[in-house]
Amino acid sequence: MRRPSARPARLATRGFTLIELMIAIAILAVVAILAWRGLDQIMRGRDKVAAAMEDERVFAQMFDQMRIDARLAATDDEAGQPAIGVAGNTLQ
Repeated sequence: MRRPSARPARLATRGFTLIELMIAIAILAVVAILAWRGLDQIMRGRDKVAAAMEDERVFAQMFDQMRIDARLAATDDEAGQPAIGVAGNTLQ
């Protein structure tokens, strides 16, 4: 027969150790940094696309106005031909 020891039996440990918590926090920090960098890249890309779309819109308006101005330009000769003409993609 075994003799009961003087020390009480150790209860099953509950909770997490400090090392486990530190590792979990480190992993969470790495994931958070990666997510933040990804979101930052998305925001920068969105801003670049918006700026490019605005430039495209301005150029489209400019070329539309040039087309209207060329169509309404005064005639150059007595035959009534316009001073500027557009044939396909060529300005004459």
